[in-house]
Amino acid sequence: MGQRHSQPVAWKPIIGILTYAVVRTSPPHGGRPLTGQRSCSGTSVAGSRTCARRRSRPAGGSFIGSPSSDVTTVVPVADANEPGPGSQWDASELADSAEAESRWIEQRLAPFRAHTVSSIVPTGFESYCRIFHPAWTAYAPDGSGERPLRWNEIAALSGAVSHPAMEWDSIVRGVSESSRTWADPPWPGELKVNEAVEVATVLAGHTTTPDVCFFAFTALDNMVESFSGVTSRPTKVGKRPFHVFTGPIGRIASSIGPSIALSRPNLWWPSDAAWCVGSDADLMTTYVGASRSCVEQLVALQSIEAMTVPGDQSILRSADTVND
Repeated sequence: MGQRHSQPVAWKPIIGILTYAVVRTSPPHGGRPLTGQRSCSGTSVAGSRTCARRRSRPAGGSFIGSPSSDVTTVVPVADANEPGPGSQWDASELADSAEAESRWIEQRLAPFRAHTVSSIVPTGFESYCRIFHPAWTAYAPDGSGERPLRWNEIAALSGAVSHPAMEWDSIVRGVSESSRTWADPPWPGELKVNEAVEVATVLAGHTTTPDVCFFAFTALDNMVESFSGVTSRPTKVGKRPFHVFTGPIGRIASSIGPSIALSRPNLWWPSDAAWCVGSDADLMTTYVGASRSCVEQLVALQSIEAMTVPGDQSILRSADTVND
């Protein structure tokens, strides 16, 4: 477990064709459901999946020394009926070598007080991108559910400029209450499962170790301990403590529990350190450090909203000097 591979390994893709629908049950009073209450259903690499979630409204070259810089082929997505891993992490899947496997991240992270992209994902990559978590429209009474709204749509509505350092508070400032098209702002701290699977499908082609990856969940509020039975102390990476699980890259579709806010990992990377994905618990966006070709493929995805950013770009709300 956790051993680094110097040569590409044979790998059978396990990321299934994902169908995903976000729905809400009708509220008892017949109006729009309470903000933050969400149920969802879909088919992931783990097979049939249902979940309920609650949250509160929130106001490239490879890593130096990585052998995977020339790996640019996107691994094809497998059929949804392919056998996949379980949908929930268990304490038995904790990485025994978490401290050793995360040491390179600890060594290359910029100080958290610097508040830059490299405070979230390590320095040393050729390229970085920022993935914007979507906002959501109101629940449709006709049962058609909600629709994700991209930040560039909101910026166009408010007259703001869409750019790599834009911040949510800045682009919504010019939108009146009557013209608002979203009911819920972007979720902080994680990619949704369909977005994470899309990203993982690209990332799988840019590592020699897609069968040995690490998925770190922030150890906050005892959620990981409560749902997965973890009793060991978390591993500190940078400023935050994490519980680190290990498995093939397809396990990105697995969650900690059936009804918690943070179902996707806050930090994940392969054993060969070819890339790193970071979703800080307080941020509405996710950052990826990888090779230039990998980042270009991520930015080109139609299923997510992503832009290339420099590693020293600020992650603070005040970073959006264009719209302020």
